[in-house]
Amino acid sequence: NYQLRFVRDAVAAAWALGRKLVLPPLACAYDRGPFPHVGKAPGAWEQSLPIYPCPLDYVFDIERRGSVVEAPQLLDVAREYSLLNNSRMPRAVLDGALRLSQVPAGSTADVLKTRWGGTGLVEVGTLPPAFGEGSLLTLDQQERFKKALTLYTDVWCCTQPIRWGLPGHILYDALWDVVPHRDRLRREWTCPWH
Repeated sequence: NYQLRFVRDAVAAAWALGRKLVLPPLACAYDRGPFPHVGKAPGAWEQSLPIYPCPLDYVFDIERRGSVVEAPQLLDVAREYSLLNNSRMPRAVLDGALRLSQVPAGSTADVLKTRWGGTGLVEVGTLPPAFGEGSLLTLDQQERFKKALTLYTDVWCCTQPIRWGLPGHILYDALWDVVPHRDRLRREWTCPWH
């Protein structure tokens, strides 16, 4: 869940600033498959857990496109973590990176766009939250982003079904700590997950 919040805040910042986000590598506790298993696909017993780096489509529904809300799709603003390790990445981009531990306090998206406009790569350790005080998004953008986030994540296989014949899946929820909210399955959440 904390990885989801980090990605959510980073996508919000990238959208607000009109920049592309290079996603961090994620860790997954289990393998994924469309069939029952106990954390590892049959035949993959040598695989160690957690899986790191985790394939992006284990957590995010990267094939979902054409959302009805006016907010960015994940792949519109984000790139895979390995982009910066690509041999075709110009060395000048990496050498000219601006590296910060956090966004300067009280900064707005417009101020940062001006300040960072000529910088190709900006690496920030701690980002402002996507929602609420300190967000780089306007209130209207925050509401549109909440709607888009319900479509960002995917289901995770496999858990024991509640009863025989039901799927044993967990739906990742990118709004797990935002209350109240309604998830993709239209369930109302009035407290954060723990």
